Amino acid sequence: MNKDRLKEIMLDQKKSFSGHVGLIERDIDLDKYISSEQVVVITGIRRCGKSSLLYLIQQRMQLKDDEYCYFNFDDERIMGDVAILENIDHIHQEMYGKEAILCVDMEETTVRERAGETNIRVWGEFTDNSMTVLADLLIELGLE
Repeated sequence: MNKDRLKEIMLDQKKSFSGHVGLIERDIDLDKYISSEQVVVITGIRRCGKSSLLYLIQQRMQLKDDEYCYFNFDDERIMGDVAILENIDHIHQEMYGKEAILCVDMEETTVRERAGETNIRVWGEFTDNSMTVLADLLIELGLE
């Protein structure tokens, strides 16, 4: 993919990601994930709020634009082109002059495979089983 086109997509996605408004804080201890040196993976069913949670994490960490890079691989403009992951990191470094926390919307195993030796911290998904979380919420609401 053309580097200028990829940069355009990156900036467009970041603008969209940064536009989250009115999000509700969740009752989750984010600090243990934020302070982790491990890859953190957020899992869940489609449209359950994974990207919104990622945005809340970015806000909690008070990351400025030059400190994180958001990229959604579900974007129709790049569907299936996971080979561009390393290029995204390089473009961010060219734009901001430093490495970033990389916030990626894509399959966890693909992130791990593609990150390689690149010195990045990858956000992804929490390991809570979504069905267990749902069951706990139903119990809390008295809807067992």
